[in-house]
Amino acid sequence: MSLNFQLQKSISITAAALEWEAKHWDVLDSLHYITDDDVVEIRVPKDLPAGAEVTILLDYTGRFEDDLEGFYRSKYKTADGRTHELAVTFLEPTCARQTASESKQLVVFQQSPLMSSYVCDNFVLQLSSHRSDPANLPSQWLQLVGLVAGHLSRVKSTKSRIPLSVLCPKGSEAQASFALELASDALGFFETLFDDQYPLPKLDLVAVPDFSSGAMENCGLITFRMNHLLIDTEDSSLDTKQAITRVVLHEIAHSWFGNLVTMKYWDGLWLKEGFATLLAWYASDKFFPGWHPWDKFITDTLQAALELDSLENSHPVEFVVKDATKAKQLFDHISYKKGCCVLKMLLDDLGEKRFFQGLKLYTHRHKFGNTESADLWHAFRDCGDPEVPNRMRVWTKETGFPVVTVTEEYNDANTDCGEVTALRLHQERFLMNRNSGSDRKRVFYPLHVSIRSESGVDTYHMPEQEIVITVRGKIFLKVNADHGVLFRTSYSSRHLQNLIQAAADGLLTLRDCIGLLADVSALTAAGINKTSELLDICLGFQFATEFSGGGEVLGSKARELGWEMPDDDDESQTAFKTSMFSAAGLVGDEE
Repeated sequence: MSLNFQLQKSISITAAALEWEAKHWDVLDSLHYITDDDVVEIRVPKDLPAGAEVTILLDYTGRFEDDLEGFYRSKYKTADGRTHELAVTFLEPTCARQTASESKQLVVFQQSPLMSSYVCDNFVLQLSSHRSDPANLPSQWLQLVGLVAGHLSRVKSTKSRIPLSVLCPKGSEAQASFALELASDALGFFETLFDDQYPLPKLDLVAVPDFSSGAMENCGLITFRMNHLLIDTEDSSLDTKQAITRVVLHEIAHSWFGNLVTMKYWDGLWLKEGFATLLAWYASDKFFPGWHPWDKFITDTLQAALELDSLENSHPVEFVVKDATKAKQLFDHISYKKGCCVLKMLLDDLGEKRFFQGLKLYTHRHKFGNTESADLWHAFRDCGDPEVPNRMRVWTKETGFPVVTVTEEYNDANTDCGEVTALRLHQERFLMNRNSGSDRKRVFYPLHVSIRSESGVDTYHMPEQEIVITVRGKIFLKVNADHGVLFRTSYSSRHLQNLIQAAADGLLTLRDCIGLLADVSALTAAGINKTSELLDICLGFQFATEFSGGGEVLGSKARELGWEMPDDDDESQTAFKTSMFSAAGLVGDEE
């Protein structure tokens, strides 16, 4: 009989023992490494009874490497030319094996002073007065434990409910204020939203000079790549400011989705990453409505998810990984962005009140526990939405998304002219390579289809692969209003021309236009639409397809906007004018 645990071979075990009741066995000589699986096997003494709960005691050493994994070394230079070294952890997904035995279960740390409560004084490591009572610390997933040791400056918040700081390299303190204020606001916002206080007694955000990821949501000690946390707000673009905003909000949202409630295994990665991505967009819209974040969501998140999920080698949102060493492949646009889009569809379907009722029940019910997707769907079911589990399982367990083909039916069945009396909507899975020889599993994707016309937006449930909708007396019909649902829409040439005119008349929203252009671009690349139809869309929306032919379009748009930037322009308007003026100059507009 043997005991197995996961630890990388780079860790050198110098002593090993088992203890049970009053007995003690030295087992160092019985250790066996299974290198390919990062497994250490301990052969159990014969006189240890089956089912006994034993304590494993290990002494081990490891090397500080520069590979940005496990417990590693980072460096930075200050203005005086001095080099400062840091020791930093990055333990996800399996890098924890480089520092300690990895467990799938939550871990209770018996002696766990908060990592950033240590201060260096004359090179002697001392414990500050902010030590936490271990009894008050929640159980944690080992991958969410953070440690940073080194010479850093601390910038403290003066308005947060708990001690809140940004730790950054010396000399960069002035660039910490934006993230610090945002983090303070975000904590209060999420506490109110989920009716549940942040579960730890402090929070530190650390700017790490060398970091492989954008950020890592360690419990109480969130680590960031420097350019994802620090910003000079006077000399940075709006895009940079928005990106940092979303990263900070994403990581703080993990305090509830990922830390307070943790996935059971890697096939549930989307539960934390999809939610954190959605909540970052949601909070951005509440904090900075003038940025119009949901418009950018269409291009940044939805389109990225659709592009990857249209490939044959895509995978479901819930993708079973039997070997944890392969979990890195799940950190992609499917888990983060498609997962987010699936949740955004549910938010739009249920409305904010019902959606967040379900989330509150989910987090309260599974606080400091492990969950899987079914636990989330059951929370919505128990809040009065019984159809949610069956409908949402398709979106998380099946690969892909549909293309909805729109066919007009006219009052004269013998012609394609006259009044449109109905729309026939037919769905099938969309693949960028339509001629592939792969076996296409027929999947029906549950859809709520919203259609915009001059009289407003109407929403229809699509319970079958094909439905017919009566639409008499409509001038234009834009399927997937505001482009909020995971599908592409294929129109006839005549229908496209009507939509181009509707856009010119100001009857479509910006999200409608962005989504329509993205759909036609993807369908053209897949050989479904004609290239001429894509060009018609570009010209009709006054978008240049390339700089060499865009001078007239860009110049006229710049003149239409005006060459001045009045004080009442919001940040989005200022950024748009700046880009248009620059582009007009590049293509040779004389003004």
